[in-house]
Amino acid sequence: MSPENCKTNSTFSPAAKRDIRYDFSPLWLERALAHPSLEMLTQAQQVSLRNASLAAAKHASLLSLTELKQNVGKFDPALFNTLDDKTYFALLDLLEAQQQANGLIKQEQVILDASRSSHVIELYRLFVQQALKKRQQRQPTAQR
Repeated sequence: MSPENCKTNSTFSPAAKRDIRYDFSPLWLERALAHPSLEMLTQAQQVSLRNASLAAAKHASLLSLTELKQNVGKFDPALFNTLDDKTYFALLDLLEAQQQANGLIKQEQVILDASRSSHVIELYRLFVQQALKKRQQRQPTAQR
């Protein structure tokens, strides 16, 4: 959960992923571009991403979403707006950097009691139910 959606004084474990960072290094980008889920990117979009990655490599390689969009925007301001949802989220997933704390991989955590919105809590519960049903179709003994 992001801090702006949490009640005051909400605390998470040290292994909680509180933000997402993207590895926009040229090597990591090439790995992402080779993935089948990004085959819909046009040659021009790929070139824009490569140019932005090379420019960003001169600075920090782990970027926030805002920084990632700013770097890409210098070469193609409309790129993220022209991607369909599937390609957009695939690109972000493939660029997401693994985060560690004390040698352990950080993971997203949800503390429903910390949410400011009861609507969000219900949406999350429905999401978890749907995900479990989908998983049980492949693995009938799966549990939450």
